[in-house]
Amino acid sequence: MSSVPPTGAATVPPFAVISGGQVQQALQGGEKQIMEVVEATYRLHGAGDSVNPPSYFLRFPDRPADRIIALPASIGGQVRVDGLKWIS
Repeated sequence: MSSVPPTGAATVPPFAVISGGQVQQALQGGEKQIMEVVEATYRLHGAGDSVNPPSYFLRFPDRPADRIIALPASIGGQVRVDGLKWIS
């Protein structure tokens, strides 16, 4: 039996869960810098230099408990970053 999917078949990408401990370890020691970034972001938002539209929900009539949420956003200032967060 071959482990190679047939041509055109979708493959499931690898998935990893990052634990709270791993997040704490990665952020430890950077609290001051993190607070500065969060403060600067709120100030840019307060000055109107951000775009944060409502979330978009994709719901499935045959699976009412399931949904996919798209959270687009954009921040200005010196950073000027645009992005999209998917939750599914």
